[in-house]
Parts: sequence; structure tokens; C-alpha cells
Amino acid sequence: MRCLSLWQPYATLIASGAKRFETRSWKTNYRGPVVIHAAKRWTQAEKQIANSYPFNKALAQARHQGLALPFGEIICIVDLVAVHRTEDIRGQLSLVQGNWERFFGDFSNGRYAWELRNVRTFYPVPMRGQQGLFPFLCPLCENTGEVAAYAQYSRVDVRQPC
Repeated sequence: MRCLSLWQPYATLIASGAKRFETRSWKTNYRGPVVIHAAKRWTQAEKQIANSYPFNKALAQARHQGLALPFGEIICIVDLVAVHRTEDIRGQLSLVQGNWERFFGDFSNGRYAWELRNVRTFYPVPMRGQQGLFPFLCPLCENTGEVAAYAQYSRVDVRQPC
């Protein structure tokens, strides 16, 4: 299992299901479960993004799902099912109200869109993040993947040791 640290509001947008593609300048051959970590970083620029349309609209919908903007915590698990060149999928992404995917990533040429499916949320667990797609060790028991068994149930409290 791997982990990916993301700045807010992007981590919560993934956890809520509003963001289905994570855009990166690099591709990966890895496919499988990815733990999403909400980084501690929260600058003025990110606050402005979160308060602008359509981010604010999507985040308001996420709050109705019981999701917040946690920092320095793992918040969900997703399945990385495919990696696409952004120029190959950009035209398929709608800009209609309620589907703001193109606003939530950098889909410029030469980049990659990581397709994420099957979001499983759980109560946030504090953890230190890293750069890149890094091996996941559960911060509660240092196991490599037992937290996934807990996360298969929506909003399960995984704060107890695995």
C-alpha cells in the first residue's frame, strides 16, 4: 500500500468524491490502494483557493457528508486504477455545474492524471507526510496495511491500534 500527501483543499475534495483525478508532473506504474494524507501546510494562497468558486461549493457539499479540512492526518483510502496523459482525457472532463474536475487539477499538456476510484473514508488519524508516493506504515501499529481492513466500512474509527 502507498500513501500520497496532498495540500488542502485537494485532500478533502478526493475524500468527498468531488475530485476523481490527481494531476502530477510524473507518472507511476503503481496501481492499487493509496492512503490520502492531508498535509499540514495551509497558506494564505490555499485558503483563497478553498474560498473561491467552485472549490467552496464542493467543500460545502463535503461538509454535508461530515468531512472537514483536517491537517497532518490520513483521511481516506482510494484505488489508483489508471494513469492517463492529461491531453488524452482533458476533453472528456465536463465543466458543467456539479462536475468541476478540470478546476481541481492542472490538466495542461505533458502532465499525468491519476484516476482514483472507490473512496473509503475514516476518522482522521494523525501522521507525518512525505513527498511523492511513499510506502504506507500505519501510524497506530506500523503495520503495512491493516488500516485498509478498517477503512472498508464508511467512517470507521481507525484510531484504535490495528
